[in-house]
Amino acid sequence: MKNKVLIELIVPVLEERYDVYIPVNRKVGNVIELCSKVVSDLSGGYFTITDDLNLYSGIDGTMYDIDEIVRKTNIRNGSKLILMWGWGKMNSNDIANKINQYRNILNKVISIKNNMSLSIQCLDNITELQDKCYKRDDECASGNYLNTLREKERKVLSNIENNVIPNINRKLNNLSNQYKDLKIKEQLESEVNING
Repeated sequence: MKNKVLIELIVPVLEERYDVYIPVNRKVGNVIELCSKVVSDLSGGYFTITDDLNLYSGIDGTMYDIDEIVRKTNIRNGSKLILMWGWGKMNSNDIANKINQYRNILNKVISIKNNMSLSIQCLDNITELQDKCYKRDDECASGNYLNTLREKERKVLSNIENNVIPNINRKLNNLSNQYKDLKIKEQLESEVNING
């Protein structure tokens, strides 16, 4: 296999290592795509594929240029490579701040969800009282308005419960994983600086 090299791919967020053959005639960016698809499949979809994944040297933490051909890098048989999110100038404190922002958003959304539930209960109670107090004609404007309002609120509540909250939780999970990766990267860089 002279067109491929066997590398050890380290995926910190999963705390896993994989032996992977990568093509040497492809750009690092293409290799990142291939490796991330393999890791996502092997992890049952737990590993999230994003546009900001990068490959780093497992020796010194150097990020590989996505436009460079693998053959022109120092990647050889037996190389240890780390697959994790790229950061530019972000540090773990930036990610921690984002996590706190999303937690605050999640708390506000949960509060809205709870208020919507109470509102729907109130509409149910009002409709029930109307039915007990007098026979309400189905064509009655106030009855239709309350039913329409209640259905709209139920749809909004359903969207919050089934889409908004799960999406925020996924984002928090991804940010948490990115935070872990960035802490590892910062540790690698500090060890390289200490060992000089």
